[in-house]
Parts: sequence; C-alpha cells; structure tokens
Amino acid sequence: MNSGSRGPGLDARTAEGQGASDDPVPIPRKADGGGLRARAWRALCAAWKLGFGALCGMSFLGSLLVVGWAQRAARREVVKSWWKRSTVRRNCLGFAEFAEADGRTAGLAHWPDWFLGGPEAAPLAGGRAAATDGAPSLGSDDVAFASPSPSRSWIRRWTGSFGLNLKLGIQAAFNTSVVLLPGGLLWAFAWYAGWQNSFNKGYENAAIGPSTFALGILLFAGAMFYLPMAQARQASTGDWREFYRFKLVWKVARRGWIAAFALAVLALLLAFPMGVFRALPLGFPGMDASLLDLSATGQLRWIRRYYYFTALYGVPAFVLFRLMAARVYAGAICGAVQSGAISEEDLADGEWETLHRLGLLRPVPAPAPARPLLVKMLAWLATRTGRITSAVATFVVWLLFVFNLMTTEFLHFHVGGRGWWNQPLLQLPWFDYTPKQLKEAAKAEKDGSVVRRPKPDAEGR
Repeated sequence: MNSGSRGPGLDARTAEGQGASDDPVPIPRKADGGGLRARAWRALCAAWKLGFGALCGMSFLGSLLVVGWAQRAARREVVKSWWKRSTVRRNCLGFAEFAEADGRTAGLAHWPDWFLGGPEAAPLAGGRAAATDGAPSLGSDDVAFASPSPSRSWIRRWTGSFGLNLKLGIQAAFNTSVVLLPGGLLWAFAWYAGWQNSFNKGYENAAIGPSTFALGILLFAGAMFYLPMAQARQASTGDWREFYRFKLVWKVARRGWIAAFALAVLALLLAFPMGVFRALPLGFPGMDASLLDLSATGQLRWIRRYYYFTALYGVPAFVLFRLMAARVYAGAICGAVQSGAISEEDLADGEWETLHRLGLLRPVPAPAPARPLLVKMLAWLATRTGRITSAVATFVVWLLFVFNLMTTEFLHFHVGGRGWWNQPLLQLPWFDYTPKQLKEAAKAEKDGSVVRRPKPDAEGR
C-alpha cells in the first residue's frame, strides 16, 4: 500500500493514544537453515543474477529491467537498514526471519528475482489502522490479500518478477530522465555547436557552446543534490509520484550533507572505470593488430563480448550506488521522524508500518558523546557554515564527474550524443556501444553482399 491509497481510519496518530504502542513486535525465531549447501546455492544464485543482469545491460529494454530490479533491491536495503537500527535485531536470527514474519515484507527476505514471482502480495485492507488496533499480529489475517485465479497465479509465479521489474524500471527511468535529461541534452547541443563553430570559423558565435555547456553543468549538479534521495524515496514507497515530493525529499537530503558528499565521491570513483571502458576500444587496433584481419562478423562478436564484460562491472556499480543512496535515505528519514523534523503523516503507509514494527517511530534520546572530536565536527557541519562548505565540496565533486564525462566523450564520441544524455551509473545501465556501421557490415557479410569491411579503429571496433 502506498501513500496515495490510504484506506479509512489509517491515521495512526489519533489511534496511538488508544492502545497503540511503538515497542518492537516480537519476531518468531526460526531454526538456522545455513550451511555449506545453502551458501553454495546462494553463491550460484548470485552468479546467475549478475550474469543475467550484465546481459540485460546490453540492450535498452534489458537496462529497464536492471533499473526495476535495482529499485526492488533498494527498497530491501531501506528496510534492512531500519532493521539494523532496531532492538528487534536481537530477537531474531536474521533479516530474512523478520521480513518473512509479515506478508507485507515477505518479498524482501531475499534479493529480487529476474523472472519468478516472489511471495509479495498486494494488501487490500489493514495498514496503519490494523497496526495500531491493539497488539498487532504479524502475518495474521488482519490484512486481506488478493487471490488471483489459478491461471493468473501460475503466470505470476513464473513471470511476476519480470513484469514488476519492467514496470518499476520504466517508472524510475522516466522520473530520472525528467531531472537529468535537460542537462544532458544541453551538453549534446553544446558539443555539436562547439565543433560546428570550430569547423566553420564562426567566431561571432563562439560563446554559444561554452555557455550552453555551463548551463547544463549547473542543471546537472543541482539535480544531483536532489536525485539520489528522490530515487530512494520512490524505491522505498513503490510509488512513482513520491519522487516529486520536493519539500519532503529536500528535507531528507538536507539532513545528510556528509552523506551527499560521500555519495558524490562514490559516483565519481565508480564512473571513472566506466569512462575508461568506453574509451578503451579506440586503442584496440594498436594493442592487437590481428583485430584488423577479422571479418566484420568476427569484429562484431569480439566487441560485443568486450561490452558484455564491461556490463559485468557496470551493472553491479549501478546497483551499488542505488543501495548506498537507499541506506542514506533510510537513516535520514528515520532520524527525521524521531526528531520531529517530519511528521508521521509524511511517511508512506509501508514505511510507517515497518518503522512501527521495529519500534523506530518514537524519539530516541541522543547518546552520550563517545568521540568528542567527531561530535564537534558533526556539530560544526550542522551549522550554516558547515552546510555551505559541504554543499560546495559536493558541487566540486560533481564537476569532476562531468570532467570525466567530457574526457571520455572527447576520446571516443558516440554518434547521436548518447554519451551525453544517458549516464549509465545514474540513468539507464546500457553498456552496448557497438557502432551501427559495424552491425550493418556484419549483416551484409552474413547475407553474402560485397561490402567494404569497416576499419576497427573508426568507432572503437
């Protein structure tokens, strides 16, 4: 249930004085199911998910599936971060036992699937009212779940995750593009205008390219102060409209200037190898002259294999950045609720229910300072001067991110400006940059047409 579909009587604040409690709900303990066989199975599943995720990163449609999968993983990370903060953690064997104790979070017990439908169900009734009506019974019949027909149940069992990943991926990619695409398009236009001005010697128009590019940088850097928390908010709630809760998201973002700086540094570190991987094909003929002797089909097979191995790095990097942003969001919004910076009404129903189960809604007294120097530093960062300093430092890091992008595009420009309007770490994790000319040459070669084989160094082939 999301914040846009609240049933009657879901105002928990009016019910808390009538028997509601924020104490953590006991979680049934389960026997330990670990062991060598279980760990080997988890390692096999992780390898499968990584390999298939990299394969998805080779196409536009597949990259949408990766975005949706990352959204579900980010939601799991939010709940797991809250679980780690709660005393409930000491009452159960692990996060999986906590998640499986309630049907509303059962689908978060393990990492998302690519195809198979998980134990997730859509609640039709219950929510905050059920959670605040006396002592809640996790996993009880207080929450009614949809019962699909046998045929729909079979389809959902085998393809439920595929459809959910695609749906969430489309929603998340669209929202991210609304924020980042304007700056990317300005970069692409500025790049084109700059080179046209250079070729045509139009010195009277020399300022158009740099000024447009600078405007794009400002739009991008400004968006990156908002985007990570907005993406995490959408993942946590499962509602694409929550991405545009500007006032709430900005409150959450302002509570973590240090975390925002850390996320920017992480993005820069993760993006640098991506830039290297994108520019490296330009030098392949010099590294291995035998590539020039390959047929167009052989070159196509070789470069696609290379981009697949690039995706083996890029997809985990994309997911890692989303997970770190989700972890920052979880801590920031939990602290904001406990301190009263935001009200419980600002939480989505699913967020409120989880925090209620974990006993994290009540204000928590500040612990005694154990590290005076660190406490003083954090106190200084909470001042206006500290916030401004952190914001400036974060802005500089995002400038370095753009500089890395400029260097990559200068070394290996991609036709259509895709390198400008799509950042694989932030938008679509789409890593196949195979040149169109090479695809056409390979197709013609397969059809038996006589064509001139393209030079491998023209577009990174």
